[in-house]
Amino acid sequence: MMCNSILFVFFATAIAMAPPKITSDEHQIQEHEQIGKFLEVAAHTNVKLVCSGRFESLEFTYPKLDDHLGYDEEEVNGRRSISVDDAYGDVILEIKDVKETDTGSYGCRATDHTSLNESVYIFVQEENSFVPLKALGFAYPHGHVIIPCKATSFFDKSDIKLRGNGKAIKDAQKHYDHRYGFKLTKKMYESRPIAQVPFECSHPGLPHSKKSGEAVTYLITEKEEEPESGEDEDYQLYWTESSEWPHQGMNYTLTCHLTYSGKGPFLAYVNKLQTSCPRCSNDPNSPAYSEMNRMIDKGIHAKIRIPEMSAEDTGDFTCSWSREGRTQNKVITKKIEVSPTVNQIKIVTRSPSTVNVAEGEPLSLNAKIAIYPKNKELYRTKWIRNVVLPMERDEKVQLLVSDADKTISSDSEDNVFDESLVFNGNAAKVSSNGRYLLRISHGDVQETIAWDVNVTSEKVLPRALIHTEPKFELFGQKFFMLGALVEVDCIVAANPRAELKIGRRMKPHENGEFANIPRLFDRNDVNGTYEVATRWRVNVREEMEVQCQGIRDGKSKNARVTIYVAQNEPTATRRVGKHRNAMSNEDAREIVEGDNVAINCMIPDSVDWNVTWWKGDKQLVAVPFKDSVSRHVTSSIRNITVANGGEYICQLQKGDEIKKLSVMVNVEKSSAPTLIKPLPSQPLSLVYDEFAEIPCNIEGSPTPEFVWYKDNQMYRHGDTNLKNGSLIIPRVGAEDEGNFRCEARNRAGWAEYKLKVKVPDAPQGLTTGIVATLVTAFVVLGICLGAVLFYARWQNKRLKLKEAAMLQLYEQMIKSQPGPLTEANLKLPIDQRVYQLPYKNEFELDRKNLELEGLLGQGNFGRVHRGLLKKPNSDAAEDRLEVAVKSPLNKYDVAQYRMLAEELKIMCAIGKHPNVLALVGAVTDCMKRGELFVVFELCENDSLRNYLLKHKASFLNELNKVQDDDDGYMRPKSAHKSQYASETDPNWESQRLLEENASMLSTSDLIAFSYQIASGMEYLSSIPCLHRDLAARNVLLTSTRICRIADFGMARKQEGDYYKTVMNKNESVPYRWMSIEAIRDQKFTVQSDVWSFGILLYEIFDLGGVPYPSCSNFDLFPRLVAGYRNARPPYAHENIYSLMLQCWTFTPEQRPSFLQCMIFLKEQLRIASPKYYYNLENQLHEEMRKQNQLSSWLEPSHPPQNEPEDPRILASFSPQPSTSTAERIYIPEFPNKKDAGKISQ
Repeated sequence: MMCNSILFVFFATAIAMAPPKITSDEHQIQEHEQIGKFLEVAAHTNVKLVCSGRFESLEFTYPKLDDHLGYDEEEVNGRRSISVDDAYGDVILEIKDVKETDTGSYGCRATDHTSLNESVYIFVQEENSFVPLKALGFAYPHGHVIIPCKATSFFDKSDIKLRGNGKAIKDAQKHYDHRYGFKLTKKMYESRPIAQVPFECSHPGLPHSKKSGEAVTYLITEKEEEPESGEDEDYQLYWTESSEWPHQGMNYTLTCHLTYSGKGPFLAYVNKLQTSCPRCSNDPNSPAYSEMNRMIDKGIHAKIRIPEMSAEDTGDFTCSWSREGRTQNKVITKKIEVSPTVNQIKIVTRSPSTVNVAEGEPLSLNAKIAIYPKNKELYRTKWIRNVVLPMERDEKVQLLVSDADKTISSDSEDNVFDESLVFNGNAAKVSSNGRYLLRISHGDVQETIAWDVNVTSEKVLPRALIHTEPKFELFGQKFFMLGALVEVDCIVAANPRAELKIGRRMKPHENGEFANIPRLFDRNDVNGTYEVATRWRVNVREEMEVQCQGIRDGKSKNARVTIYVAQNEPTATRRVGKHRNAMSNEDAREIVEGDNVAINCMIPDSVDWNVTWWKGDKQLVAVPFKDSVSRHVTSSIRNITVANGGEYICQLQKGDEIKKLSVMVNVEKSSAPTLIKPLPSQPLSLVYDEFAEIPCNIEGSPTPEFVWYKDNQMYRHGDTNLKNGSLIIPRVGAEDEGNFRCEARNRAGWAEYKLKVKVPDAPQGLTTGIVATLVTAFVVLGICLGAVLFYARWQNKRLKLKEAAMLQLYEQMIKSQPGPLTEANLKLPIDQRVYQLPYKNEFELDRKNLELEGLLGQGNFGRVHRGLLKKPNSDAAEDRLEVAVKSPLNKYDVAQYRMLAEELKIMCAIGKHPNVLALVGAVTDCMKRGELFVVFELCENDSLRNYLLKHKASFLNELNKVQDDDDGYMRPKSAHKSQYASETDPNWESQRLLEENASMLSTSDLIAFSYQIASGMEYLSSIPCLHRDLAARNVLLTSTRICRIADFGMARKQEGDYYKTVMNKNESVPYRWMSIEAIRDQKFTVQSDVWSFGILLYEIFDLGGVPYPSCSNFDLFPRLVAGYRNARPPYAHENIYSLMLQCWTFTPEQRPSFLQCMIFLKEQLRIASPKYYYNLENQLHEEMRKQNQLSSWLEPSHPPQNEPEDPRILASFSPQPSTSTAERIYIPEFPNKKDAGKISQ
């Protein structure tokens, strides 16, 4: 029993002390009695070794590879990885993409018993028979040497040969080991020279290699006590290259040289050169081949050969020199840029890239340029200056040429050129600042050299410029129309930069103080290279002077410009006052003897011009008077005569300058009416039932007023020619017989012409009147009888026609799918290409899922019901969505169906945005039998206008009036200005939030409404989609008081005739919301929507008030043209009112964009209520999410993809669009300007 125990302990100890074992599942491990275990693997494959044993910890050991050519420790470690099998404790080594340099002995050992180990030698086979080494010389102690011909494969030793000093060494194979090479004793080479012996190993080549054979040479030296071979200063390490213009496709060689100039011998074996480059390899067939070191007289060299250069060869080429006994290598690096073309440019020398000079100091820029190949005809240069001018924003490029200020020169020698730019006569100025570029071209190659020039000056140079084009200019003064938007640029040139201030004063002739213009909405401050600037935008109401001031080091300099305001250009006109005896038919523009005439000269009120009236060389007496912005000088001519006629001159004079305006006064002589023919002695015979004209034969001046009488009664059955008084009878009857008299009157008197008329062929008996009456009675009776019989057939036909029309409309509008749009069509507003828009079938709803409830409202063309939409395949109460359902008002009117179908197609194209009403879906399948339903999300709080009126009583005004004696910007001195309560009371917002309830309305709410509408309109305008009727009544509010723009984008052009019918019914149109060009020219654009947005702002800040409350519709248009605008509503901050005025600018192009409005109102909300500002952002994101969830109520067979949130929308608190519950108020398009005057009162 004890023996068994002893044996068990012995065997257990033997097993425990067994060395680790290395295995490989992927490769066969072989064993040879001389070298032990080994593996042969192909290069660029993966090798996995598994080390196992009964030890707590195992580890792999690696061969020493740093003498292998191409070895990079970091690169090798990156290909090796170690892992542990947790189940068995085995350690796994994986080497990826093995290379020849990985050839060597890999071991595994127990960390606590390092003597217990096992190793496997790995041969990595590629092209070479021998492992390439970094060194070519080796020294060994006396008695033996090693020729390091390490094998990359376990080939037959009989194939390898060794030669020493050029002669074969017999029996060398016996002393060859694949792992380290030949090991020779002294007696095998003692007859050879002792100092340095070159040994050559040769092999016929591996079976898979493309090489026919391989031979490598090593210089072997016996290690002995040797003299010092010199200091580092005796060595020179340097590069030589085959060409200094490397380019793609070139055969290029770069050689690293180490030469020795000391007194002692040069020992090659103690010096090594190692080269590297982006594509270097030790394979002679590689794109870049690093050769082994070669001996030269007193030195060594290493070459890099690149047979065909490519862009991949661009980079650092290094040569590292190592020397025995020295711890640190010496490295030289050459940066190689491989040109993609043969033509090349090199900058040899250049002046400093940054130039700092004071104004007036000398300034020059120069460079020396080399080119390859030599061809002066292809060489071109030009000098350019890049500078940022503030009002041009983008970098401006100026082509420079020689002029009075600078000289550009170019000289050449061989293929090297000297280029220079010299500023003449110390001409460096502040305006010379900028980046200067010398652009060089040589064939298809270009190069640019840059200089940054910084010229400093003690001077400050301000400029004040009016950027806007004036309406007219006279005597050097620029005039703008009353209310016009004018942009003034203030620019200050200085380096270092100066502080800029801009101010203005009203009534410049009074020499008052300039009031500073602060940085508010209508200032835009920008910086340039050497200038600071601001652009001020103002709607001018009266003359003002603007001052631009530059300040630095307590000193200032000013520049000023005056803005002159005029209601119209200077004009000379005449007005006619008719004589008291004048007749009503006289031409109001015609002047006749006895009239009173006033000639008027109108000029701007703010000018100091001398105004006089002249006729010929005679000055007339004139009377001046003024209105709001104009001065009038009037001369009157009472009881005018023919002699007073002629040209009248209004002479304007300022200093020695004169401008003449003329007006012509033509006076007609007055004469009483007289007969031009005697009265006829015989009756005038007329032909029965034919056309007839009876002359009056009276003339007078002015043209008389003619009246015809028959038998002393005014004749009413004909027409009178207003020019000659003749009577026109379209159809002569028997009743036209009798005595006729023509009476002619004018201011000078009267006359009459009498004659008798006969109708000899008139029928006797019944008169024409009686016959006509009888005929009419029979006709009416026949029509009544026919109508009774025809009605049934007509009703039946009407139903069939309506059915056919609805089917055709369904095919055109819903079923058909248009082809791709042209690029030009894509730029048109949606409403102008509605027939090219597809109806998206994914919005089709099942009619059985839609329930109609009570009527919400109706308009001229449609009605809106409350409805419930059930989710497909669900009867749960929570899956029923409250919606608004729109349908045509008249089920027999095909035009109304067409309009609603067009609105549906527009809604499909728009998408979703939290401030635009969203489309849920539509029922179009029933359209053929007269049913069309468009379903929108429901907004519980009705329209914005109704909401404002409803909560007007609980409004919380957050504006405070504060005294500001001199802010000088939007108000005169001693005026009150507004501030938000949150600006003056830090605790205000907390108090307001405590008091807030659902029915309370505050100034912050008004700003938030305005901001949301601007955001929605900015989205619509980017599509583009025009609204045409933006007003508070067409904006809806959700239960959480989020604004939804509704009723937009309808196609009006196609329904022009329909709208004319509406107009003829005298229905009202929203002129109070329309821009001047929309009323006058029926021109609807994004800019006309901006005008309407300004009116909507007025409604909001007047809590639902009507625009222009004191002006009738009839008077509105001419007053708008004359400059009349809404006054500031009581709850609007001055800055917001300034935005309104800019929206109402006369010129559409000068109105702000919706993006600018949105950014401005967003900032106003942030100032008024920061918490509201941040809460609204989250709320809008949530609204976007809810809108995207509406797709859940669509049929599962074709749900639309939820659109990703637009980053532009999210950045400004917003997402995407759709439609409306209230009926649109349509705007007629008038066929001519006369229709534009039919405005409802």
